[in-house]
Amino acid sequence: MTKSDYALQADIWSLGVILFALYCGALPFASYDKKEMDRMVLEDPLDLNRPGLKDAEVSTKNLLFRMLEKDPKSRATIDQVCAHKYF
Repeated sequence: MTKSDYALQADIWSLGVILFALYCGALPFASYDKKEMDRMVLEDPLDLNRPGLKDAEVSTKNLLFRMLEKDPKSRATIDQVCAHKYF
């Protein structure tokens, strides 16, 4: 993975956070303590049963899950995101 590949994958993560926030009205991993938030991002599973997402389509949840994949190598690419039926 090149530096530019990682930058694109970081952008996919950021877009996933924004999409999650639009659905839920909250961030997927949030804490007032930076160390705790960093730990949550690295270790906690993504909760797709939050208010706002409970009634979302399975394909939308799948898109969020793929965009917020912790491993950048496994995260959805921009082409995969753009080809998703959500968009």
